[in-house]
Amino acid sequence: MIATMVRAIDEHVADPERTVRSLTVELPGATLVGAAEIAVETLRAGSGQSTVAARLTQGDELRAHCVAVSAKARAGSEGFVEASAPRMTPWRDVPAVDMSAFGPPFSKAFEYRNVGPLPFTSGATACCEGWVRMREPGAKADAAWCAAMLDAWWPTLFSRSAGPRPMGTVAFTMQVLCDLREVDPTGTFAYRAWTPVAHEGWVLEMRELWDEQGNVVAMNQQTFAVIK
Repeated sequence: MIATMVRAIDEHVADPERTVRSLTVELPGATLVGAAEIAVETLRAGSGQSTVAARLTQGDELRAHCVAVSAKARAGSEGFVEASAPRMTPWRDVPAVDMSAFGPPFSKAFEYRNVGPLPFTSGATACCEGWVRMREPGAKADAAWCAAMLDAWWPTLFSRSAGPRPMGTVAFTMQVLCDLREVDPTGTFAYRAWTPVAHEGWVLEMRELWDEQGNVVAMNQQTFAVIK
């Protein structure tokens, strides 16, 4: 659903030089299976940056609201990466996970190769780590593809849980940290996530996506609400 909203924003901006740099999404209600309407508006368009909002509604109810900063590259700015890529067993040596037993319907669109704790195993830490690939990604990597890849994995809290717990994302932020035109969407990508703190039923989760060569693609922060 978030990826669909991002795609609508990209089509609205319609400028290949203005790529999504930052995305902030609030989800006040669950999006139900069925028809939905997405309305997009430009909040401001400057010489190098557009700030664009999208609203997803079903009937009279707002289900999701997002704001994207789509902007050109800033010439002359120094780039660096101080974060370190995950050190994991190469994906070709890791068997794919059968998600049919516990995965949501959208998990069929991805291939997962897990090297971290499995869900519902009462682990000591809330973390996830592994490799992920979109089975039918389309012709190019874009911000919508990036949002879908970051949102594909199960919540880290599942690693600490003994069994399934209903929970949902209420806030989602994404920073695209590379030139997506140089990313092969058919590749297999390293994924890492962890929860630094959970409090009173609210869970903060940090997610990262890296390519096979150890280059950062994007980072994501999500806030989950534990429903019960």
